[in-house]
Amino acid sequence: MLIRTALTDDLPAMDKIFRQSAQGDQLALHKLPHYIAARGRSFVQIQADQIVGFIVLSQIEHSIVALYVLPQWQGRGIGTTLLEHGMHYLAQLGAKTITLRCHQHRSATAFYRQRGWSQGISQNRQHWQYRLADSVPYGARRSTSHPCAVR
Repeated sequence: MLIRTALTDDLPAMDKIFRQSAQGDQLALHKLPHYIAARGRSFVQIQADQIVGFIVLSQIEHSIVALYVLPQWQGRGIGTTLLEHGMHYLAQLGAKTITLRCHQHRSATAFYRQRGWSQGISQNRQHWQYRLADSVPYGARRSTSHPCAVR
């Protein structure tokens, strides 16, 4: 398992993962280069010499913009590893609260709840907003040594 910072050369693989696993989501794929280069940070996970998942973060809003894993690789801890890596990266930037938005009635809602996220106020009826529990800051829940070094 290898997690590394996404490069613009990774965009075709990220697009493929999104199209195969999105289940009706809408992600502005044309904005991904901006999240790779300026506004945020993106990480990809490599297994068997291929990109099998990615996470896109907003450094400005301390939020998770996207997290997708190829369907055939789901259920193997890849999403959890990417999520924790992204949360660790944002915590290093000083984030006290990390947010994300997730479509309603998706398997992703259970995924996030099982990992300590709670439903917050929805700004749009088509999405739920999740917030990492404020009472349990990210760094306090895990040891200071993280299995994935931020690169």
